[in-house]
Amino acid sequence: MKKLIPEILLSSVIVLLISLQACKNDTELQTQLMVLGNEKVKLINQKDSVIKLLANSKTVYDTLTASYNNLAADNDALKARIRSLQAG
Repeated sequence: MKKLIPEILLSSVIVLLISLQACKNDTELQTQLMVLGNEKVKLINQKDSVIKLLANSKTVYDTLTASYNNLAADNDALKARIRSLQAG
């Protein structure tokens, strides 16, 4: 029992020292909150930029798809005309 008490005291002191080192003062916590707030704003801005880029990319893709479809239809019409000219 006597040997157990010093071990418990030593463990308690170690836990207390670790917890005291983990505690931060109000200034440090406020600074961290401000930094986290700034990082949050940066991430929101980056997210908005990515969404805008994706929207622009989708517009370009849709335009290219429409142009390709028009060219494919024109190509089919020209092929049909060539066949009719060759037949006639």
